[in-house]
Amino acid sequence: MLSISVKRESAASIALHQKPYAKEVFENFGMLDCKGSSYPIKAELKRSKKNGENRPTSPVDKPFDDLIYRTAVGSLLYLSTSTRPDSSYAVCKGVNFLMIHIKVAGVM
Repeated sequence: MLSISVKRESAASIALHQKPYAKEVFENFGMLDCKGSSYPIKAELKRSKKNGENRPTSPVDKPFDDLIYRTAVGSLLYLSTSTRPDSSYAVCKGVNFLMIHIKVAGVM
């Protein structure tokens, strides 16, 4: 099941959404209490090098769990390609970070 809902906006338009799936994704990754934003990513996102790793700057310094990150990025990628093209750029930045991490770790 694709979990895509269709709503008729007017006689000439429809809207697609995946609210239940998006809520499930945020629940699964403990992000239900996160603040919303009117844009999906800040334009001035920078990377920092710490301990030889290339990763986005973050106010929280937590160990990187690549399985959880890959799962989250995959879930967001599905959302962005199905019903949220406005978030595609931000999700692609997440994919880019994942690929850099994999190359640094020597997996590829």
